[in-house]
Amino acid sequence: MGSHEEGDRASRVAAGATDGSPPTPQASSVSRRSPARRAGAALLVVLSSLLVGWAALEVALRLAGGPGEVVAIFPDFHRGDARLGWTGQPDVALRFRREGFDVLVEHGPEGFRRPDPEPPADAPRRVLVLGDSLAWGWGIGRGDLLTDELQRRVGPAVAVENRALCSYGTAQEMLLMEDLLARRHYDAVILVYSRTDPVNDVDGNALRPAFRFARGRLAQVRHPPPGTSDRPLAGWLRRNSLAWRFVEGRGRELLRKGKAGSREVDGTPAAPPQADFRRLPGHDLARELLREMKRIATAHGAEFVVAYEPHHVFPAGAPEAATRAARDLVVDACRRAGIPFVDVGEGFVDHRGETIFPDGHWTPAGHRAVAAALLSSPVSRAAILGEASATTELPDHAASGLVPTVPSAPATVAR
Repeated sequence: MGSHEEGDRASRVAAGATDGSPPTPQASSVSRRSPARRAGAALLVVLSSLLVGWAALEVALRLAGGPGEVVAIFPDFHRGDARLGWTGQPDVALRFRREGFDVLVEHGPEGFRRPDPEPPADAPRRVLVLGDSLAWGWGIGRGDLLTDELQRRVGPAVAVENRALCSYGTAQEMLLMEDLLARRHYDAVILVYSRTDPVNDVDGNALRPAFRFARGRLAQVRHPPPGTSDRPLAGWLRRNSLAWRFVEGRGRELLRKGKAGSREVDGTPAAPPQADFRRLPGHDLARELLREMKRIATAHGAEFVVAYEPHHVFPAGAPEAATRAARDLVVDACRRAGIPFVDVGEGFVDHRGETIFPDGHWTPAGHRAVAAALLSSPVSRAAILGEASATTELPDHAASGLVPTVPSAPATVAR
C-alpha cells in the first residue's frame, strides 16, 4: 500500500500536479529562474535590434557617400601635443553646420587647413599666417579663407601658408612659429591677433603652455600634458563610425538648442570690460610674447607683422570699453617692441551683416575684406610682396590716447 502511494505522489509531482503540499526544490528553482530568463531574452532582443538599426544607419550613411559631420570642434580637428597643447588633426574632411553656415572643412596632411589654390612649391617668397579660429576659418569652406584670397591675389610669386588653429593664444602661436621657422624659411610672418589672445595666455587652462613675465624675464611655467583629452572609446568611434557621428552630433545639437541664449564659440573667453588696457589681465605678458615673436622671426630672416581683428564690429554687443582696451593693449605692445601693426577692420564698417556670422566669426565676405585690407596697407603689403621693408604703422598718439614710447630692451627668455 505504502509503495503504491509513494509512486502516485511521485507521478503527480513529475506531472506538475500538487495536493496542497509544498513544491519540491526542483520545481522552486525552475520558478525562480524563469523571470530572469525572460528578462535576459527581452534584453537580447533589444540589443540585437539596436545593433541591426545601428548597422543599417552606418551602411546608409556610407552609401550616401557624404562626409561625416563635425561633432566637437576640438577632438574632430585637433589632437593633443606635449609642446603646443594641441595641434591640427591631419587629413580630416567633415561637414560643419551651425547657425549661418553649412560647409565642408578640410585639413591637409600636416594638420592645417587645406588651401585652394595650393601655394606654389617653387615660389621665390613665402608668407606664414598664424592666428586662432578667425584665421583658421571657423565656418569657412575650402577656397574662401583669407589666405586663399591672398594667394589668388598675389599669384605664383608668393606662397601663402595658413597655420592658424582654433583657440590658440599668443604663447602657442609663438611656439608654433618657432617650430615652423626651424623647418623651412619664410620671408614674412603675419599674426592675426585676436582680442581674446591676452586672456587666453592667462586663463589657467592646463592644456596650454603657460609663460610668466617677471623681473624682465619671460619664462615658461607650465608644460601641457602629453596625449589627448578625448576619451579613447569615444575618439575611436568618432574616427571610425559615421553612425556615431550622426547620433552624437544630433544629441549635441539638441543640447545647444536647449540652452536658451547660448552660442557656440571656439572656447575663448572675452576680455573683461575695463577701459584701461593696463588693467587687462596679462598685458605685460602679451607685450613680451609679441616682442619674443619678433625676435624669433628676425633671427630666422623673416619680417613680423601683427594684423589686428576688426575690433569695432566683433563681437556683437561687447562693451565698447572692452574692445577699445584690447586694441590699445596690442597697439602699445607693438609700439614698444617696434612691431609693424595693421588694423584689418576697415572693410567691415557698415557691413556687419555681410561679414560676421551670428557667433562673431568672419563670413567668406569677411575673409575677403581682411585679405583686401592686408594688401591695401603699406605695412602688410610690403611684408607679403617684399616690395620694401615693413615699417611700423600705428595709430596717431592723440587718437589712441597712448603715450609715445620707444622700443625697450628685450626680455630674457627661459624655458
